[in-house]
Amino acid sequence: MIAADGCESFDILRDQSDPQSFVFIQTWTSREAHDSAFGGLILARGHLEKVLADLDEGVTQTFYERVS
Repeated sequence: MIAADGCESFDILRDQSDPQSFVFIQTWTSREAHDSAFGGLILARGHLEKVLADLDEGVTQTFYERVS
């Protein structure tokens, strides 16, 4: 995703108390840029289904707005 148009940063954080728990923090120029890249790079290529098949729990996606 970091190479996608509009992606400014992409960080993967691992929970220090649970090595099976990760957080992905992405910064995009716009929600539309994210949605376009996600649809074209992740959904259309089947990557999401492969990842979800290997997970014990579901994925939660939350969008935030920069305030400072």
